[in-house]
Formats: sequence, structure tokens, C-alpha cells
Amino acid sequence: MNIDQKGIIEFQKYIEEWGKAYNWMVISYIALKKDGELRLLFCRIKLDIFKGEHTDENFSQETSNIYAGHIVRRITDESIQSIVEGIKKAEMKIGEKNIRMFFEDVPIINTNFNSYNSLPGTQNTRWPYFDEHGSYLDKIIGNEQDVKKIDWELKAHNIPFSNLDELLLFCGLPKLNKIYSSTIEIYMAPPILIGEDSQV
Repeated sequence: MNIDQKGIIEFQKYIEEWGKAYNWMVISYIALKKDGELRLLFCRIKLDIFKGEHTDENFSQETSNIYAGHIVRRITDESIQSIVEGIKKAEMKIGEKNIRMFFEDVPIINTNFNSYNSLPGTQNTRWPYFDEHGSYLDKIIGNEQDVKKIDWELKAHNIPFSNLDELLLFCGLPKLNKIYSSTIEIYMAPPILIGEDSQV
């Protein structure tokens, strides 16, 4: 496994300096079950200072082909360290399960860290941001017929969704046509927004 280290090193430096400022973590994820493993399609993590609009309502959905969910939790030193260790191995630990980024067809897993980026769905444009990219979408999800099979499975589930796009949006993730590769994204609230329960 060949992972570009530049973005990871910059992310680690940022966390070492500002990690104590964050109190809340939101994790949105979706993975596909392939060949006996969980292959990450998309994982978006938001580190926030305030709880704000985040609710305590966690959600999870598991079928024969999909493992997806949305988690809101308090940040601990251990949870921050788990994220750092996860991106070093191109995977995320969700509960007791490891979701691995699929990368067998790419020569290198690309990483990137930006000091400022737009938080999806908001007008906030100054959020520090990290991303990591593996295989292209078609290598993970397959062809159009494979997507239709997943759609029908989701419709028949005890928590039904019309299609995969509806599940993605419910979890706070982009639609399928906006996903180009197996991706981990981490957005961090600007650390200058310090609250009473923040530590710097």
C-alpha cells in the first residue's frame, strides 16, 4: 500500500496544535460489502467546537450489500487518535468494524490538506480540510445494474429508501454522481471559534 504522506503530516501538525479545541465529532459513512470485506465508498468527518445543530440521533443501515450510518459523539483523545491512525492506513473504524479504502487499481492513495475549504451545504468557506482518495467509483460499486440491485434492496429494507442517492443524502453525504473515488473527508471548524467548553 502506497499512501502519499504530505497531507497526513500536515493534518497531524494541525491536530497537534488545535485538536484540544474540538468537542464534537460527526461521522457520516457508507461502505459496500464485497468479497467478504467492507469497502469504503465515502466517509465524511466533521470536527466541531460547539454541538450546535447536531442532534443525538445516530442512524445506521445494514443490508446484504450496504453498511451506512451517521454518528454524533463527544470527542476524546482516543477518538482523535483513531482518526489519525485510520488515515495512515486508509481505513476508518466504525464501532467494531474496520472500513477499508479500496485502492488495488491505483498506484498511490492521494492525500491533501487545505487551510480553508467550503463546508458542504453551508456558506462557511474557511474550514480546514483533509481528504484521501483511493479507487475510482466504478471499481467499488460496479455497473448500473449493480446500483439498481442496491436500490431495490434499500426499498425492501425495514428502514426503506427509494434509492442509494436518498440514503447518501440522509447520511449527509454527496449524491452518487458527485462521488468520483473511495474518499475520506475531514472538515474542522475554524479553531478561533472558541466556546466555554473548548480547551486551547
